[in-house]
Amino acid sequence: MRKHPIVAFHLSLIVGVALFGVGRSSQAQSDSELPQAVYLYEGDAPGSEGMSDIPKQVRPGSDRVVTSVHRPLLYPYLPAEGTESGMAVIVAPGGGHNSLWSTHEGHTPAKYFAEHGIAAFVLEYRLAEEKDSKYTVDEHALGDLHRAIRLIRARAKDWQIDPRRIGVMGFSAGGEIAALSGMRFDAGDENAKDSIAKQSSRPDFVALIYPGRSHRFEPKKDSPPTFIAAGFGDRRDIAEGMAEVYLKYKRAGVPTELHIYSNAGHGFGLREGKSGSVMKWVDRFIDWAGDRKLLPAEPMAGVGNRVRNKEVIIEEGGTGPYSAIATEDASLPGMTIFRPRDLSPFGDNQIQKLPILLWGNGACANTTQEHKNFLNEIASHGYVVLGIGLLDQIEKRDETSRQKTQTSQLLSALDWIIVESGRAESLFSGKVDTTKVAAMGMSCGGLQAIEISPDPRISTTVVCNSGVLPNPSPLPGMPALKKEILEKLHAPVLYIMGGPSDIAYNNAMDDFSRVSHVPIVMTNLDVGHGGTYGRPHGGKFTPVALAWLDWQLKGESENSKMFLGSNSMLAKDPDWSVEAKNFKSQE
Repeated sequence: MRKHPIVAFHLSLIVGVALFGVGRSSQAQSDSELPQAVYLYEGDAPGSEGMSDIPKQVRPGSDRVVTSVHRPLLYPYLPAEGTESGMAVIVAPGGGHNSLWSTHEGHTPAKYFAEHGIAAFVLEYRLAEEKDSKYTVDEHALGDLHRAIRLIRARAKDWQIDPRRIGVMGFSAGGEIAALSGMRFDAGDENAKDSIAKQSSRPDFVALIYPGRSHRFEPKKDSPPTFIAAGFGDRRDIAEGMAEVYLKYKRAGVPTELHIYSNAGHGFGLREGKSGSVMKWVDRFIDWAGDRKLLPAEPMAGVGNRVRNKEVIIEEGGTGPYSAIATEDASLPGMTIFRPRDLSPFGDNQIQKLPILLWGNGACANTTQEHKNFLNEIASHGYVVLGIGLLDQIEKRDETSRQKTQTSQLLSALDWIIVESGRAESLFSGKVDTTKVAAMGMSCGGLQAIEISPDPRISTTVVCNSGVLPNPSPLPGMPALKKEILEKLHAPVLYIMGGPSDIAYNNAMDDFSRVSHVPIVMTNLDVGHGGTYGRPHGGKFTPVALAWLDWQLKGESENSKMFLGSNSMLAKDPDWSVEAKNFKSQE
């Protein structure tokens, strides 16, 4: 049961709790440890022309302190799939407008909110009072927050957010710009060419955590509902000023809730390992959000009634720039989907879309268990992988994993993703490049890949530890292919083999000798038939597969240097052997 009304003046007078002032927490994070950044502008931000390449500074120490911000950005923390509430909050750290103390006033609370179904975005905004800064609070810092609100509203569907439940939270100096955003906003420019600029900059709620310069706060009757938290031991303009601010909001008719913690000073934020009543302010904020109907009583199935799907994180999402997940979809039975968890960098308004990889397993098995590291790693580099096999089999194998699969499942999956890419309500709407498709598989799954390769939609074929048998296999469940099918290949082909000890080696080398009408590369690493799929991030097979896929499906022609010519990367690698033919240029 929630204890606080929608509008409440709540003084938390809890005795015996340690004073929470400015302190230190866990080691400062590097950018590589944070979610992938989303820049507010494609190029230079207005007012920062020619300065985007100046690197920001991250001060070493126990808190991430950022200075010299010239390219404002967001770090998104998204709830686990199926737990989304549809609510989102932009978190603006403080630091006196000369730095950003972004661990306890940014990333730590953002993680907490994501764990409770609230999408959170840590804002790095430009600093108006840094030495020699040409920026101002009202034009640049506040402008960055306005732009962040518009951007998230424009991409709300990508992040499973309700565009009517996007708010801001600011700490100290960040609280100043958060408060101002609730007083100075506009409906957007409907004639703007920039789709982001068309969006409203009005936040749907404001949370002020010990905000600075409260004398500037002049709420209007249409200012959004506001949550305030501060410490009794803070400086006067905050400890007393928040009571005065509450009365301003009350007189303006703005629903407001105020918490003043008797045993807290300035800068308490949210700190890992700390306890006491003041560290519960985040829970009071969540209670308040529920009272305001910003946060539903139960997690949503997803904005737009998207079905909740289970997800598995493999090897911390992979090493690529897009942290990957393995998931499923009820409308694609019997298949596992490996994809970037955050799809917002892909789409019609972005510079790239996701190519498609269709995958068949060794033994034509009904599980991607043996290949999950390999497939997940590829997905983390910006691919959607549709692999035969149930998601459950990634974590637990039972009799269903030994069921034989059908080649037709791969083409059915391709049909499915093409439909999803064109369906407005789909998570994949406009985000998949349906003209870039790889047929790929290992051993028996490699034969499945060859079998579907005559389909005109296939852009390339990658055959792993496999080759067409001299005579059709008598084994049940294995594609009964004849060598003549090789004549139907119409796109470039890569073989990734395990060397002479691979039981499919002779079949593959025979395939290579027969193909004379399409570009084809034969690579061998002497590891045998099992390949390297189960090794960390798929082992040595992965960079070879990725280089080929990026070349064939993303147009990265520089990657040809891995395969072509006597000085190719693989030719110079003593662990690998490589042969190539039928290319216009072999160098």
